[in-house]
Parts: sequence; structure tokens; C-alpha cells
Amino acid sequence: PDALKTKEERMEFSSGRKKEDLTQNILSANKLENYLAESRGNTPKFWKATADTIAYHESGPWQRMDPKAIQRSKNKDTNEIFQGPGEGLFQIETDRAGGSNSFLKFKNRYANIAEALDMDADPEIMNAKRPIDLPAEKQYALFYSNLSGSPNVKLKDYVDGKLSLEDLWLKGHKI
Repeated sequence: PDALKTKEERMEFSSGRKKEDLTQNILSANKLENYLAESRGNTPKFWKATADTIAYHESGPWQRMDPKAIQRSKNKDTNEIFQGPGEGLFQIETDRAGGSNSFLKFKNRYANIAEALDMDADPEIMNAKRPIDLPAEKQYALFYSNLSGSPNVKLKDYVDGKLSLEDLWLKGHKI
């Protein structure tokens, strides 16, 4: 997939330590923003703004930008509101309410990118049972990893204006 370039680029990224890297080698949202900027283009702020925009819309008007957000769904027949499968800022699906449990795929993509970048996966992320068990920053790390590992989009196309934010969201985030 588009996620990982050559081994030399991965090694250069993992050895080009930022301030936060001096104390630990855990793959974080900040490190992923820097990785995306260095490998796909634009800036870390661009990638953060992209994630913020998607989180804003995913989290919905009742729980806007809340890392503890749980999807609100409506029964078409009874109009009853119930908890849907999506959780957290990015409404990552669990297995509740017939969801796809894409949370497992998000965690796998995160672990794969950590390994490819010669970094450590965050134990809190890897041991979490649900997206809402994680603070916002760690949900961002999962989001970036999932997007990077998606075979359905080329992130460089998004940076170059050849792919809209909406298409990035629908093709890269939705599993």
C-alpha cells in the first residue's frame, strides 16, 4: 500500500528523532503527522487539520469532538435512538449493533506501521478493548495509521489536490 515507502526512507524517518523521541520510541500521533508530512507531502498541521475535519463530522452534533463519543443511530421502523457501532472521535466501529469491528484492523495497521518504522507500538493502544478506552491523541494515531495503511487511497493524491477530502474520508477511513 501507499503507507510505507522504501526501507531507507523508513529508517531515515525513525532515526530522525524529534524532541519527543529522545525519551521513547513509541509511535504517536505527532510522529505519524511528521511521517505523513515527510513521506506524502505538506505539513504536520495539514494532516492534523485533515484529521480534525473528519473527527468533527464523525463525532456528530451531540458529541462534537468528544473522544468518548458513541454513535447514535435511529431505528427506521420505531424511530427509537440506540447506540450504534461507532466510537470515539473517528467513530471507529466495534462489534456492537452489528458493526464491522474495524477497530481490530485499525490496531493491526498501527502495529504494522510501527514495525515498519522501527518504532514501538503503544501498549495502551494495543491493549485497548474499545476506541473510547483511548485518549484523543491515541485515537488520532489509530486514524493516521488506518489512513496510511488503506489500499483504497494514495495520500499523495490528496496532498496534490487529485483526491478530495470527502473521497479521502469515504475511501481511506471507511473500512
